[in-house]
Amino acid sequence: MPVLLRHIADLFKGEVIGRLHAAQAWVASYAPDLFCSVAGARFEGIALAPPRVAENAYVRADADFPPFVVTTANGVYFCSTGGVFRWLDGSYYGLAWDCDRLFILQRGTTRKGRKRLRTLLPDPDLLLRVETAPTESVPRLFPELAVSKRLDSHSLDMFGGQVYLTLTAQNSILVYDPTRRTTVISRIGPRSYKNGTRYLDRYHHLNSLFVDKDWVWLMAHNDTSYTSRKSEILRVPRAALDDGQREISPDETIRTRGSHAHNLFRVGSDLYWCDSYGNSANRNDEVIASLGDPYFTRGLDWDGAYLVVGGSQLEKKREARGQRSGLVGIWRYVGSGKAERTGTLMIERSGHVCDVRFLNGSLGLSKGRTGSPDWLQTLVVAHNASPA
Repeated sequence: MPVLLRHIADLFKGEVIGRLHAAQAWVASYAPDLFCSVAGARFEGIALAPPRVAENAYVRADADFPPFVVTTANGVYFCSTGGVFRWLDGSYYGLAWDCDRLFILQRGTTRKGRKRLRTLLPDPDLLLRVETAPTESVPRLFPELAVSKRLDSHSLDMFGGQVYLTLTAQNSILVYDPTRRTTVISRIGPRSYKNGTRYLDRYHHLNSLFVDKDWVWLMAHNDTSYTSRKSEILRVPRAALDDGQREISPDETIRTRGSHAHNLFRVGSDLYWCDSYGNSANRNDEVIASLGDPYFTRGLDWDGAYLVVGGSQLEKKREARGQRSGLVGIWRYVGSGKAERTGTLMIERSGHVCDVRFLNGSLGLSKGRTGSPDWLQTLVVAHNASPA
């Protein structure tokens, strides 16, 4: 009898969880603010260990290249001509920096247990801040913002001290002010969201953004395989986001030839982005670098002289993405949309490559960052010979 009662209880629990899951998806689509929370201001931060030699990675290059940082499904890596070094463990997506701070998006993990329970109660995504105190040399990690996985955050950029974050599953953008510790969420275009495998009309899957003085440029991935819509680039006024408008219509939509596109930045009048299913990096609709099959391109940066493109072995099952190996192709830019490949970084069992940023001048970040925080560059140089 106890076994039977437990079985009945499990069935009832599964039904209740299913109903709660549906309710949560509905509420999140109409009031995503309820699923974001600012971390406590009193947290002292976690002192981070120095980078260590990455035994599962190597780089081959024909020439020197500037150092860069790579985020993957299994960690954060520094890469330079001196080698490859692993800095953080875990699953990470986008990162950006401003002045002396680095912000990085850590992906939450689903909890063990029943499938429905995992869906209902996953660990949230975290926006993390890394910086050093004036009297310290060791960087500390601080949780800034917890974001429900229902919102499916992907990438971020910074402008004017504010953090702009994509809420990919909700066609929305979150603007976070680290000083005032406030958040504002704006939906881009019609109300639409992804609910399980159901794609509502005009679901964009906004996975990347680039902020400049007047505009925020957004990559609409569009889940081409399911919606049959090619990826698009949307432009919205930055002032509308900063003013807290809840609904904003793009004032320009640029249709691309790409599918499942990622990453986006603007240099002059040119837009650079990854045609992920096309295995390439593009300037406007022209291919400037190609990794070829089977590498899905995600992660893109340019420092004016070198171009780096992340590549991942395509895996539709999310649970298997952390088991694949990733790479970063290194190209020397020779002008007029032409680039020559000079090297490759290979990271075994890195999982999908998610973002790539040059440390000494990232045109992929707003205002063309001239360099990452001094403490970050010092950290990389100081530990180039660290033991594993």
